[in-house]
Amino acid sequence: MVSKCYRCSICHSRLQFDNVFTLKNCNHTYHQGCITRWITGSQTCPRCQSPATLTDIKKIFFDEGGDEQDSDDETIQGSSNVNTQSRAPTAQGIIQVIVKDTYRDSKMAIQMQPNDTILGLKNKIAERNGVSTDTQRFSWSTTRK
Repeated sequence: MVSKCYRCSICHSRLQFDNVFTLKNCNHTYHQGCITRWITGSQTCPRCQSPATLTDIKKIFFDEGGDEQDSDDETIQGSSNVNTQSRAPTAQGIIQVIVKDTYRDSKMAIQMQPNDTILGLKNKIAERNGVSTDTQRFSWSTTRK
């Protein structure tokens, strides 16, 4: 979660929910002003040197969710190319997960069991969208009906 003190790799200040931007090719995170100035001057990611342009800069949107008792394995959040927007329990204990892909501006529904893992969800997303598990980042909120 951003409140766990993620920092901009350029200015080293804390990232705030309303000002987190990523480069779509590598998913490193920065403040908008910092990465815009950097890309204008160098056209590469400051962390990994991947080629980048101003059109590769994308805003990350966060949903509040979870409680402080969530384990670190479950509260994976940060630079995001896939944003889990809600989990709502359905019949027979199945959890309906609505996944929003922030790069393709699309959504998909995935059914999970209560004991399934985040890695299991990432694998299902990889199977459907071809987004590798190591580049997926999550934020989520729980909605009970």
